[in-house]
Amino acid sequence: MESELKKTLAMLAAARAAIYPVDARGVTVSSGGLYTAENNLSHGITSGGQLLGPTSVGGAAGAPNVGGGGFANKMTSDSVERNGDQADAQILAEQSGGKAFANTNGLSHIMADIAANSGNFYTVSYAPSNAKMDGAYRDIKVKVAGDYHLSYRRGYFAVDEALPGSSLASRDEAVRKLAAEHPGAVDPLLPFMDLGMPQSEQILFEAKIRPVPAKETEPADEKKKEHYAIDFAVDLKDLNLKLDADGQHKGNLNISLIAYDRYGNIMSRKDHLIALNIKPDVYALYQNTGVQLHGEIAVPKGNYWLRTGVYDRNSRKVGTMEIPLSAVKAVETAAGQ
Repeated sequence: MESELKKTLAMLAAARAAIYPVDARGVTVSSGGLYTAENNLSHGITSGGQLLGPTSVGGAAGAPNVGGGGFANKMTSDSVERNGDQADAQILAEQSGGKAFANTNGLSHIMADIAANSGNFYTVSYAPSNAKMDGAYRDIKVKVAGDYHLSYRRGYFAVDEALPGSSLASRDEAVRKLAAEHPGAVDPLLPFMDLGMPQSEQILFEAKIRPVPAKETEPADEKKKEHYAIDFAVDLKDLNLKLDADGQHKGNLNISLIAYDRYGNIMSRKDHLIALNIKPDVYALYQNTGVQLHGEIAVPKGNYWLRTGVYDRNSRKVGTMEIPLSAVKAVETAAGQ
């Protein structure tokens, strides 16, 4: 399982996903007494293998017996299996930045703890000096001043699957090209539009995303792509629209649509600078429905994520939302705030 575990942890890192395993067996009694309710290992144990110890062969039939070191000889076979499962779950959780739970029946407490634990976080990144993808494990340590318990990825395997942004140079070049083609329409949203970044909620909006057929006028290569229409409803209270002398509310919004693959490469992008001139009767309607905007994007066939962003130039507020396009294909619509 070693190679599969490396790939799994690498893909979790690329997707910026943390795992919170919950042992559904609830409260159990272990003769070794190795775990607390939150699955904290004692006695410096760091892997399931340490619980099992080396295997020896005994008996005329050559049946394997658990023996040697660790705590294996203190546990029944059920205890060995259970504690090994829980230790492996804890390792997977810690390596992905999550937390493991075992030996408790308080599922509602666990869910609340997970929600609280994962609801507030910081995104920190760095560029390793060793760029070799040799499969070796690289440790990561994060320290802060004060008495805090930190949950974060403890390291990564240097394999290709662990490159969420593996083509940052080519991506940056593509962004610069787009910025040159659409002056003023790209730059304000750039710091908020990377794949997996926390959602920005200064501007709340809903987005109805639906697959649509390609237009007959599209080139042949564009017709081969998946086409999506995005209808925005932006909360009017979050926009700073100026009332002009002609009675119209005016402002400028940046709208950005970016489709990413799982490594953070841009597969498709659409950016728009929208000048709003809203008449009084339409403004009254928008107070109930939100400001109505429309965009479209085409992406190659495959598994991608769509990140949408809205920037109000008057208030400098930002709103973003990110969803997997596979979910759009399944239900045909998606909405969020």
